[in-house]
Amino acid sequence: PLETFDHPRNAVYILGSEDTSLNTKILRACRHHIALPTIGSRPPSYNVSAAGSIILYDRETKRRAREAKRRVPHQKGREGIDSLKFPYRNKRDE
Repeated sequence: PLETFDHPRNAVYILGSEDTSLNTKILRACRHHIALPTIGSRPPSYNVSAAGSIILYDRETKRRAREAKRRVPHQKGREGIDSLKFPYRNKRDE
């Protein structure tokens, strides 16, 4: 499941279509498979761009959380993931 998946540092994500998924040969060649969360007993069905966005968002939030844990614990101010400064933020976001 995505919630417990530990994304490798270097990865290639292969996404299949909603209708046919990926063929067996490709699935066997993959080292990991990720299952996306579902609500209730409904079978999972995501548009491929939505599925990719969910997976990449999860990867980035977990990476930021790991980075926040590596920060010096005695830093003053806000702690945790929100305290990190990323180069792509606007100055107004700080």
